[in-house]
Amino acid sequence: MDTEVTRKDISFHVLRISAESEDLEDDVKREVRRLKHKTQLDGFRPGRVPAHLLKRIYKNELTEKISRGLVSEVFKDLVEDSDMYDVTGPPWTTRLEYELDGPLEAEVTFNVLPRIDYDVLKKYTLKLPTTQVTEAVVQDALQELAQDVMETRFIEGDESIKRGDRIFCDLQEVDIVTKVVLIGGLSEKEVLLDPEDPMEEEPYASVLEACIGHCLGDTVFVSTDSEWVSLELDLPASERLFRTTIQRAERDVLPELTTDVVREVTDGVLNTEEQLLKFVRRKTKESFQSMEKAFAIHEIRLRMLELFRFELPSNLLKSISAAAEMDEADVAEHLRWAMILEAADKDLMAQNDGVQPKPPDIKSPYPSREDFDEEAVNEAQALIQQERVAKYLQQFFTVREVALSDKINPDKAPSNRILRPW
Repeated sequence: MDTEVTRKDISFHVLRISAESEDLEDDVKREVRRLKHKTQLDGFRPGRVPAHLLKRIYKNELTEKISRGLVSEVFKDLVEDSDMYDVTGPPWTTRLEYELDGPLEAEVTFNVLPRIDYDVLKKYTLKLPTTQVTEAVVQDALQELAQDVMETRFIEGDESIKRGDRIFCDLQEVDIVTKVVLIGGLSEKEVLLDPEDPMEEEPYASVLEACIGHCLGDTVFVSTDSEWVSLELDLPASERLFRTTIQRAERDVLPELTTDVVREVTDGVLNTEEQLLKFVRRKTKESFQSMEKAFAIHEIRLRMLELFRFELPSNLLKSISAAAEMDEADVAEHLRWAMILEAADKDLMAQNDGVQPKPPDIKSPYPSREDFDEEAVNEAQALIQQERVAKYLQQFFTVREVALSDKINPDKAPSNRILRPW
């Protein structure tokens, strides 16, 4: 029997097996003897059915069992039990040709963990975010929490329009040169521009943005690209100019945080303004820390995928892509990151003298759904491993902190979900 392991890339190898019929003769005899003891055939005493009849009756079963058995045995001896290959995931038999009492040809593809050169990481800088829980952030969070009890007040005098204010304005399209009102152009009175229910099409979105910082009675000129109209009318795109006059504006403000208001906002859990502010500060800090961690993992992931590129078996990518309904490129990126994580986690464990970190005690929020429980726990454990390994990798990079805006949208935080096909 001839065997050969070929390296296709740093991440996967192929084991080729060529066996003559003589190499499989003992396996065939053993399986035939096993079948003799369980086969009852008219005209033959128990255990006395001829081998050639058993081979004809059980041809498919014998072919499958013998060929798969040999492939598994050779893979275990040459790959799994060897110190040469750091195997991850199950092997894939990509070729298997065998007829009973004939030769066998097989190819098995298997993935190995990439070797991470940590010295390479020291040459690169990570820009990691940092945030501060300012009073402005606390007030924003408080307003978000207290939406149901907010009071509306009209903006007066020289008070500037702020982001989030509702604006009532007149809107007219004017000539871009003379600024004279265009006959047949857009003209509307008392248009309501509400950030909570925005009109995303132009020119409304641009007008709402342009009014910020202005006062009641101010006239603002806003130029926009007319592509949004020209696409419908089959006209060439050109610049358009709009004149808007701010008629009035209103703003949602927090009421006085009395005991009744605080209890309403917190469903009766808290009673005083001091308790509410303390709660909001703590939750905001936890939220920011969580987002900092998510952004840090995201940056480390991008850098590691950029530095450690390797190919994956095309048949593996196609099968997972079809099952997960994902693009093959996205599947490859997910799998490469999962393999990098596993390799780094193994190095981290080696540093700790092989001591595996204690798995966290994770409980599913849906104890009545056992299938979901297991999925939720596995997902949570994968994310915890990712955080642990990212923290380990971070120490090898040069780190430069960059400030994030006070306004952070949690929906824009990067996703750090791990795709594990095995």
